[in-house]
Amino acid sequence: ADGGGACSTTATAGHLLKMSPASLLWSLDPLLTHSECEELLRRVCACCAPEPSTALELLRRTEESVGEGRVPSDGQGMGLSSPPRRRIMRHLPSGIPSLDRCLRGGFRVGTITELVGRAGVGKTQLAMQLCVAAAAIGRGSVFIDTERKLSVRRLGEIAAE
Repeated sequence: ADGGGACSTTATAGHLLKMSPASLLWSLDPLLTHSECEELLRRVCACCAPEPSTALELLRRTEESVGEGRVPSDGQGMGLSSPPRRRIMRHLPSGIPSLDRCLRGGFRVGTITELVGRAGVGKTQLAMQLCVAAAAIGRGSVFIDTERKLSVRRLGEIAAE
């Protein structure tokens, strides 16, 4: 038996990258030296890790994708013939005209928006409304709830309105 070493549980590059060179050395001993374990981890990381990029570079890539119409629409890549063409949206309207004017059209599509403010001013309500608005036009959204205030029942009520 290998004594329960990492070889018996390492199935992916992700598992391998979570190991230290010392634990990799322990599990592979006597196959590799410590420096060879470090080199192995460096090479796996170089092959698997995405290239580092700044938030500005990611934003520019997103804008280029939207501008060229490469943002996938429903049915693309599933063998369906001629998927419907979507209107390119750069902003998601909030439904509050004064807020949309301040935001120059609404919330930017393809970006992260953090809602902050005092308790009880409607941050969670607005976030849920934006999720429903995105779903209504066939888009997705991610709701990160750090205060555990998301009510699926209330989300359903907003969607039904």
